[in-house]
Amino acid sequence: MFVVSNLSTEINLTKQVASRGSTTQTAPVGPIGNLHLLEAYPLSPVLLQYLCVALDSNVLPIGTYLTTLIAWSQTILATPTDQTTQLLSALCALAAPRVQKPVNLAPTLPTAQGCISLVQHVSRLHDTLFTSSALELLLAILDTVVGSPPNPNISPALGLNLVPGINDLLDGEIVSPKLTNWLFQLSALTTADAGPSRVQPVVDESPLRPELLEFSRNGALFDVLAYQLTAVLVYPDSHLSALQTAYNASENFFSQLYLSMISVLANEPDGNTRLIVRAALFGSLPALLCQLETGQTKLKEGVQSAIIGLFTHYGALLDKCDATAPITRGEDSMEEDVPEDGSKGKNIRTMLVQSLQSVSLLDMNFPAPPGVTIENWPGRGVGRVFTEAGENGQELEAYLRSKLLSLDLPLSDKLELIDRAVVDPETHACLCTVLHKGYTSLAASTQHLSPATLESLSHLSRLLYSHPTVLDIVGLRVPPSECVAAGLAFLEDLEGGVGDPQSALGQYGDVLLLLQLLVTRYELKSGTLKHGDRVLDASYLTSSWAVYNLTDLTDPERTLISDWVKAAFDSNSFGIDDNVLRSTNPRVLLKLSATLFTEAIRKCAAEPEGAGMEILRNGVSYFEGPLLNWTLRGVIWALANEAERHGQVPSCSIIT
Repeated sequence: MFVVSNLSTEINLTKQVASRGSTTQTAPVGPIGNLHLLEAYPLSPVLLQYLCVALDSNVLPIGTYLTTLIAWSQTILATPTDQTTQLLSALCALAAPRVQKPVNLAPTLPTAQGCISLVQHVSRLHDTLFTSSALELLLAILDTVVGSPPNPNISPALGLNLVPGINDLLDGEIVSPKLTNWLFQLSALTTADAGPSRVQPVVDESPLRPELLEFSRNGALFDVLAYQLTAVLVYPDSHLSALQTAYNASENFFSQLYLSMISVLANEPDGNTRLIVRAALFGSLPALLCQLETGQTKLKEGVQSAIIGLFTHYGALLDKCDATAPITRGEDSMEEDVPEDGSKGKNIRTMLVQSLQSVSLLDMNFPAPPGVTIENWPGRGVGRVFTEAGENGQELEAYLRSKLLSLDLPLSDKLELIDRAVVDPETHACLCTVLHKGYTSLAASTQHLSPATLESLSHLSRLLYSHPTVLDIVGLRVPPSECVAAGLAFLEDLEGGVGDPQSALGQYGDVLLLLQLLVTRYELKSGTLKHGDRVLDASYLTSSWAVYNLTDLTDPERTLISDWVKAAFDSNSFGIDDNVLRSTNPRVLLKLSATLFTEAIRKCAAEPEGAGMEILRNGVSYFEGPLLNWTLRGVIWALANEAERHGQVPSCSIIT
């Protein structure tokens, strides 16, 4: 009580000093001491009021308070308790409204990184108020990196160290257009007005790979520009404003944007990644840029200046793009299209100009810089797939639809057609339209009990998950989550008894495998997804690894496991008959697949060694084919986890 009484007296004295506007210098309040007192007297109204008065009277500068709070939070986050979490929430709530006022913050890099860690921790608590307060503190810190006056402790270049953490936030629970805006502002500041360490436009010299465009998931360049650009391409409604901010902030926006993308294309060793970059550069990007300005006068001038500068100063880099050897099977498949002079189709200068002319951002009579030839060969819309469509008397979209959605054309022929299409960015719009509309229309079909609908969606799903790059091409134009939601809705509505049970179960698996691939490959949240007015549970797609105690299961679930173990892992069994398949809900089978295998291993381990191994191998063989292979993802994960925990699991090893 003595401490509290003294604090009350000091609060009154502080109020008096503040109200008189005294010019007497008051000794700064020791924030560390206050935080220790708050640990001793958690959420004390007197202590919290003391901090409010000290902050509002500038006895305690908000910058000092913020730095101390972030540093203290790191010790709290190491071993959090409910009490310390509530205290941290209250202290952040005190600071949040005060950092929004005009203040001269100058946080250091460790403070900024600590605040990112704080927001990451808080976002997992699902506490809306706490998350909002912590995010306000982070945004105030980040604004000092890109705002004016400049932060002497964190320059924009040093701020690049914060980019991976910010993108981890955006990939997780945090949805903040302001964070995305900040990434684009940082991109503009760190690519414009290049200093001595930046790439300089030396004629015909290939520049070092731009600092901002390392095309790896944790590289600063990919994270700031290429990754965010992809987000804009896929989610234009929510991210276009961020791109607009970067466009308005820098006169060199187009020059830096195109130089960055070209540098990635020239230096990326992976052929599939190059295909994705080409798809964005020549396919999606030009149409996106048209949305930045209504009148397009400034837009066209900026694009023309950027292309002329690129052709004039970076010829060696462009030549490097043209000289890249084919690596992917898609690129290899184009070898027969090589002209007689040995060149590999259109050069990159021609593709750049024609892609921008197609959306009227470059005039059709665009003047080539001295020494640069813009080829008219072979023109737009006369690539290999366009030619095939013409020879069949069809427009491109109709031709692709007739081939890719056909049940009669072999899968190998469809894959070869997609190979030819993905290397030509001019086909991508039609290709994505056919695949996206085909998938969503089948998934939305009211004929769920029709074997034909399930078979068609199964064929299309198998095509999509079998090709190495087509999902990435489609993903530049259609959010992967949209396809997952449509597929989930279809599977949720699908009921048993659709045609032949063996065919139906395998076809169900094809649809499911595509959804699992999309969720895993694009790191989608496996919670709930919205599809129209429906809220769908996506968690079961990635949670089939769980092994349940039989006592925790319902009677129907225990019966399912017993029936399947007897049918697949019993020496007296004649196999899995149609009655077992017809009575099985595929979703329940997926959930229990790891448990089923655990029970089967336990049963076979009790048999004589030779007999047990043979029974288990025979049972596993049922799950290796298309009928049931879609259940194995969780099984493999569960058994691998078991082996890792125990070092070696002899009874499991016989599976291999």
